[in-house]
Amino acid sequence: MSRRACPHPATPLLTGDPIAVGNRELIPVLRGKGTVRRGVSLSGNRVAAWGHGVVHARPIAIVVCDDERETYTPIPQTTRAAVVGACIAAIAVPFAALAVVYSIRKLVAAVRAASTARGYDQPEELP
Repeated sequence: MSRRACPHPATPLLTGDPIAVGNRELIPVLRGKGTVRRGVSLSGNRVAAWGHGVVHARPIAIVVCDDERETYTPIPQTTRAAVVGACIAAIAVPFAALAVVYSIRKLVAAVRAASTARGYDQPEELP
């Protein structure tokens, strides 16, 4: 597997157990990150220690191994694209609404000015 196929080389990549399907072998590739916390307590003549860790793994690709070649197939991240699109829309929609309101106000002011210049705003005299 080439370095170009794996987008973030600094993040550790994990490979799962190979799965045999016919004459092919599928190997899942995961991007993993984890945290570990540990501590020690000394009180009097007692010693206590504790620790726990969390590992988060996200599937990023599947490697398909044939008799002839090895193919790297990335898994698209559609959720991230949808969230980014929603954020862009949430930022752009208020600005678009402001532009529409500004344009309408400008149009209304121009119509009022034109009607005043022609004398349409004077009340008609009643008989």
